[in-house]
Amino acid sequence: MQQTASYENLSTALKELLLTFSQIIQEIVAIARLETRLAGISLFFMVLLLFTSSLLCFAIWLSLLLAAVFWLLQLGFSWPIVLLQLAGVNFLLLLFVGWAIKRCFRNLLFTATRKQLAANSLINQGQTS
Repeated sequence: MQQTASYENLSTALKELLLTFSQIIQEIVAIARLETRLAGISLFFMVLLLFTSSLLCFAIWLSLLLAAVFWLLQLGFSWPIVLLQLAGVNFLLLLFVGWAIKRCFRNLLFTATRKQLAANSLINQGQTS
């Protein structure tokens, strides 16, 4: 009789534990869902602001180029020489930006994560052999 009661108590405790665990998981999923939604909205506004700032930077760059054209023309340079100089400056900046993008691209390869996963798979293979 006492053994049956302890089984019932254990069964009740396990049911309560599973119910509590289920509620915790549901709350974590709800929080993750809300944070994902907030992240999506924030990302949208970040992209919108990035687009706006890109347009403003482009306008500033065009203004600087126009000022350089007038300044070089005042110094006596001919139109073809001025345009070639500005094209050269733009090309050098393009090379720099390309180099920076290539350098940042390395961070997208998840090198440390892949090394860790490879090491873990080797360890797991050694344990199963």
